Amino acid sequence: MSGRPPAALNVVRRFVVGRQTRRFEDGPTHHAVVVAGLLCLTAMLPAGLGVEMADPPVQTEDLLLPQMDALRLRAEGGRASLPQRTLNSFFTCVQGVFTMRARILLSLALWLGGFVGVGCHDAEEGSAPPIEPGVFAQPIGHLATMLESHYLYQDVGQRYATLLRNNLSQGVYRDVTDRAELATRLTSDLQAAAADGHLRVIVTSGGPGGPGGGPPRPPPISEARWLSEGVAYIRFHGFPGDPDTVQAVERFLKEHASARTLIIDARTHGGGGPREMNVLFSYLFGEETVMVYMDTPTRNLELNCFPPPDATLRQKEGPEGIRRLEHVSFPKADEPGLFDAQVFYLTSKRTASAAEHLALALKRTGRATLVGETTGGANHFSCLQSMGDELGVVLPVGRTVDPDTGEDWEQVGVKPHIQVPADNALDEVLRRIQ
Repeated sequence: MSGRPPAALNVVRRFVVGRQTRRFEDGPTHHAVVVAGLLCLTAMLPAGLGVEMADPPVQTEDLLLPQMDALRLRAEGGRASLPQRTLNSFFTCVQGVFTMRARILLSLALWLGGFVGVGCHDAEEGSAPPIEPGVFAQPIGHLATMLESHYLYQDVGQRYATLLRNNLSQGVYRDVTDRAELATRLTSDLQAAAADGHLRVIVTSGGPGGPGGGPPRPPPISEARWLSEGVAYIRFHGFPGDPDTVQAVERFLKEHASARTLIIDARTHGGGGPREMNVLFSYLFGEETVMVYMDTPTRNLELNCFPPPDATLRQKEGPEGIRRLEHVSFPKADEPGLFDAQVFYLTSKRTASAAEHLALALKRTGRATLVGETTGGANHFSCLQSMGDELGVVLPVGRTVDPDTGEDWEQVGVKPHIQVPADNALDEVLRRIQ
């Protein structure tokens, strides 16, 4: 007792002199002192109002008494804002807790303190139970790792990963049990952190629409015909790269090689690969021409998600840490009919990805006139990577750039030469060629 003041006195001292404390010491005795102090506060009211207290308790040899006297003197000398009589009553009552006559009060305080102690202990220890991350925690964790390691821009990939891990730790996805709902939630969260025209989470098993389900997709080519004498028209919805579609493109170009005007409608073209556009280039360019550059961080080459080697994708020296390919067209010398044809390319806000690749190539080379709306702004080429649990991510791993400027069209799109509402683009072209 001589080295350190009793814990009970510390509690009283903190209460009286107004010191702040962050936590109470464990143990029912200390909580009992708090309860006893509260009971003694009741005694202060009549003393402060001039009502006489009961006979004071007898003195004991308890070491609390001299320290309590010292506190009383300190309070009387420096706490003029409280009535002296009230302080005297308070100190007298607390001293009584530790005397023979106050044992009943102490027992009551200990009993009540047990309840207080439970609450204090829970509050102190009381870290809430771990938050359940949800049934899809593993694929979400895998997604975070993939984005951190392989997203096109490392700083943005780190931002995505941090977001997902924080959301997992906070239980943001714990109530989601439906894969389609989770895919929508994850895509929305990632896009809110940093917009990307390709990045999205999908369900990799689905209904009629293929991966992710949804309504059936339109055919890659919905129209391929003469609009009028000398005016050929083809409408694309995508470049899937399958042999049937590639052959259909070549067949159309051969059958319409005598056209004076070629209209390529990409207003509902959502993207795809380079094979169909390579056929188009071979009929439209009379000499070897560089279209665009395709840049990929070398750390992403291990994903093996790029088109197979092709003469039209030629490696070129690029910036450090980047594998650069130049997309080149080679003329189809035995089919020169369309080399001099006038070409119009119809665009809309829905024109995206590979359709924008084609738009930029035709625009920067001056081979076509773009008519319609600025395109969708989905530049970063991507590949599907599995997250596990029948979920996948369309992961942006590289970008296509203009060889003249080094810029891409992500989030800004490719602007047409003639800007009109998409629904009016075909009529505008027909009006101009009459």
